[in-house]
Amino acid sequence: RGLGDVYKRQASNTPPPNDGSLKKTFLSFIRTAPDLAKLQEYREKFQSRHNNGALTDAERDELLEEYMAREESLTVR
Repeated sequence: RGLGDVYKRQASNTPPPNDGSLKKTFLSFIRTAPDLAKLQEYREKFQSRHNNGALTDAERDELLEEYMAREESLTVR
């Protein structure tokens, strides 16, 4: 075990830089949510990710807008 092993282990504890991919993943989930229960589950997950710093305020707001639009489309059916 060299110094490199210690560094690799330590590096895995730091969150990856925010490149927008998490937001894109959640947008995709929200847009394809089959029902309100699943949609609510996604909302709880992205709110949690926002709370722990993985999503910015702007990203969370964008996801909320998409969430509300999807919620409306699922309710209208």
